[in-house]
Amino acid sequence: KWDMYKRTILKVWIFGFLSDIIGTLLVLGASIIFNEGGLGDDPVFTIPGVVMAAVMIFIFNYFVSFKKYDLGTRFKMALSLAVFTAPYTFLIPTSWVYF
Repeated sequence: KWDMYKRTILKVWIFGFLSDIIGTLLVLGASIIFNEGGLGDDPVFTIPGVVMAAVMIFIFNYFVSFKKYDLGTRFKMALSLAVFTAPYTFLIPTSWVYF
């Protein structure tokens, strides 16, 4: 298991950031298109961004990071990372942070 960790951690980390950026672009694009006030203030725009990032985390990890492992391990690891590392902080409204 330590060997698996050493071989995949960098890929998982990079693809996690890339997935978060994709989710952010979705939220930002929707906010610009629909002229929404503060980012994160409307869950209609932020929830799809969180879901998109989680789906991308799963896809990247399943098809790239863990491609050398058996299907059961790939699925469990990719799904676990997608659920536990999705960018739930997107759901914090910016109005709570900036006054």
